[in-house]
Parts: sequence; structure tokens; C-alpha cells
Amino acid sequence: MYQVGLVGLLVRDIDETADFYQKVFGFRMVQQKSTNQKGDSRAFLKSSDVVLELTQLKDGTAGHPEDAIDHIAFFVDDLEKEIGRLVGVGVDLESPRVPGHIPVNRILNVRYGRIFYFRGPNHESIGLVELKQDSPFRTRYGRR
Repeated sequence: MYQVGLVGLLVRDIDETADFYQKVFGFRMVQQKSTNQKGDSRAFLKSSDVVLELTQLKDGTAGHPEDAIDHIAFFVDDLEKEIGRLVGVGVDLESPRVPGHIPVNRILNVRYGRIFYFRGPNHESIGLVELKQDSPFRTRYGRR
């Protein structure tokens, strides 16, 4: 069986992005920012079994909402409580809508629960997923 172990994000500001994921989602730095011979910077953060690889290109460009990585999502137990926590730590949830992408800034009912998406510091889509009690994802992904 395979499971996601690493998600790579192209970012505009590696320090700001690392701070965001540490402050907002409890990731911890496992490899501090380093710069390769081309001048690109990279850092690695970890939470549970998932690693975020942050890459800041030398020219300062970052991912765009139409790039290959569409979103990252976190399972939560109480969607409204988590949205309130994000507001409380200063996360701006007023994200612009990108045509053809997941709707942002509103709670959506889906087959196995509810989701809420907003944009991170690099305009990446970040989802919060609250699973129904009878969702098959609960046991598959360790949510009980």
C-alpha cells in the first residue's frame, strides 16, 4: 500500500510559507532553508507522516493556481471550530475565486462530509475536510 509522504510547493517566500504552515497547522521544521548551486532555496516541514517540501526559485516565481499541485487538505473534526481558529490566528479567508477550480470561502457538502477551501500565502488551495461518521475515509486515513 502506498500513502502520500511528501507534497512539494513552489513558493514566493519560503520563510513566510514555513512560518504559515508551522503557526497554522503545527508543522515543524525538519530541514532548515538551504540554497542549491542554481540559487533555489528549499526547506522541509513535517507533520505526522506528511512532509511539505517548500521550494523558492531564484527568480522568485511560485506556483500558479493552474499548476500541477491543485490543493492540499487537512482532516478536521469540527469545520466551524477550525475556521474560527484560522480567523483567530489571523489567516485571511477571503480568497479570490479561480475559474475552473475548487470553490473557496464557503462550506460545501460532499458525499462523505463537508469541505472548506481557502488560499495560502502562495495562492495554493488549502482544504479543511470534516468527514461524516460513516465515511470510509475515517478508517482508511486514521480518523475515528
